[in-house]
Amino acid sequence: MTTSRMALIPLVTAILGGMHLLGVRPTAAGETFHVDQGEWGTKTVVGSMAWAIDQANTMSGEDTIDVKDGLEISVDFVEPSSTTDSGWLARITESVVIEGNGAKLVGNPVIVKPDGSEGTKTNILGSAYEPAVKPGDVTFPPAFSFAQIGTDGQDNSLISVTISDLSADGLASFIQANDGSTLTVTKGSFVNMVNYTGSDVGRGVFAARPEATLNLSVISITRDYPFNPVVDVPPDAAVFFGTIQGEDSQLNLQSSFISDSYGAGAINWVGGNANIVSSVISNSGGLSIID
Repeated sequence: MTTSRMALIPLVTAILGGMHLLGVRPTAAGETFHVDQGEWGTKTVVGSMAWAIDQANTMSGEDTIDVKDGLEISVDFVEPSSTTDSGWLARITESVVIEGNGAKLVGNPVIVKPDGSEGTKTNILGSAYEPAVKPGDVTFPPAFSFAQIGTDGQDNSLISVTISDLSADGLASFIQANDGSTLTVTKGSFVNMVNYTGSDVGRGVFAARPEATLNLSVISITRDYPFNPVVDVPPDAAVFFGTIQGEDSQLNLQSSFISDSYGAGAINWVGGNANIVSSVISNSGGLSIID
């Protein structure tokens, strides 16, 4: 009996050692996947964000994605054909905790006009409420959005995602909590969010679909340009898409800041409940909270 037990020890040690080499650390609640690659990567690139999300999606239980301190993750070289619908980089289908540790997703989308002029995430051509991308323009690279939680139109009530201290610069939008899911985001700066995608008029930096819960705390959104394609509205009309937007869902926003953004309203919430406390909105439109 003793000999058999001792014979198992090297085998178990070898298995655990192999998992560590792959960037995986076993935990009681689930697995931990370490991200240390400076590019988004693919499902097969160990240590990339794409790999970590795919691994978390395939494992049961609440897994953890642990990102290297201060890491900048470029999305400029992602092949559009490898993304999900409408340029989302990932779809999260299992509960997960993402520990950003001050990391940032970075995109540098560029529009080239027929006359040769270029628009970037910091040089928006035209007025704030006009589309950046028009017929005849070329985007290379385009702007991508980070992730959808679950699937729009389905019951995602078993999915809970927590993200802490992860930022974005130069994406089209950040994250959408689909029907019934729960999303909690704490700390993070979201700047130069530009919808250079050719789709989805008025996509919010954060969005919640029916029955979802969106908890946002200590976040900052600066320079959000969500319009694309044309929004044909008379100058005196009222338009609300929302830098933060939701429908028949729950918003809890606290200790946060929205500035210099053009989402035709900082927050647009239709149905459900919106609790907004200790937060500042500056030069970004106001609130549209209905029912």
